[in-house]
Amino acid sequence: MKEIGGYFELAYTNITVNSLHSTALKLNSGRNCLAYILQSRGYKKVYVPHYTCDVIIEQLVKYNIAFYYYNITENLEPHTLPAYSKEEAFLYVNYFGIKGDYIKLLAHTGLNLIIDNSQALFSEQLANTDTFYSLRKFAGVTDGAFLYCNGPSIPLDYNKQYPGGGHLVTRKNFDARAGFDEFKINEAAFSELELGRMSPATEAFITTFDFEKTRLARERNFLYLHNHLGNLNNLPLPDIRNLCGPLCYPFIVPNNGLRKKLIEESIFVPTFWPGLNVENDTYEAYLVQNLLPLPIDQRYELKDMQRIIEIISTKLTHHEY
Repeated sequence: MKEIGGYFELAYTNITVNSLHSTALKLNSGRNCLAYILQSRGYKKVYVPHYTCDVIIEQLVKYNIAFYYYNITENLEPHTLPAYSKEEAFLYVNYFGIKGDYIKLLAHTGLNLIIDNSQALFSEQLANTDTFYSLRKFAGVTDGAFLYCNGPSIPLDYNKQYPGGGHLVTRKNFDARAGFDEFKINEAAFSELELGRMSPATEAFITTFDFEKTRLARERNFLYLHNHLGNLNNLPLPDIRNLCGPLCYPFIVPNNGLRKKLIEESIFVPTFWPGLNVENDTYEAYLVQNLLPLPIDQRYELKDMQRIIEIISTKLTHHEY
């Protein structure tokens, strides 16, 4: 029975701005998109990059699926590819949303691909390629992911409970530091979130969010940073003419104090992925220790990018590396 009266719910307009991933399945989280693929396809083994989020491994363990790690080169591509097997899949991460061209090459290998586009919301989905996206990395929502999977369908329903959004309100009212503890609690809650549909609140949100404006802002900010920092960047980047709404500007310089300096200046750069269990002499360990994912998202203008550039330039010109 429809309720009438009482306090107001979180409201959105009824105007549809766009239809990004309108044909995708709308799930509650990226990790559950992977769970859907694993259950639908019935794979016995999955090749996964050593440089990836531990939630990928958690899902494989949860569903008792064997996995084999592979290493990546400085171009963020696998050293070697396995031979095709019907019961095996090859998972590749679209790192920072800049490896779309390489994924097109992978699509011609004949492997059973699983493309993790959690860091590449705007990258296209290739036909007959299982692919998933995370909305939470690109917008202030409590849950949400998109999935393309051509395997047998699995019934989906709404969850009885979704992770809260208290940290989103706290950051809006105050700042990131004030809501950081709430954010960590919210992130931990996703490990208990069962496979299910995107929440009604997030479904409403995606009909009104201006994804095109968001994509263009990210590309503008990425290019501005690259024009000023590209000559200092020790990470080889692919052809930036084919950018498509990247997650961040991945930046590497041999300077262990730069991350600390940026954070002191309230420029928050995460570490991908701090709990990674890799040998110290591997390229993956080098990325964990040295990669700085500089923020470029739609909340920021070129003046904000210039501030980042000035802090980095000042730090480096003081020969502190």
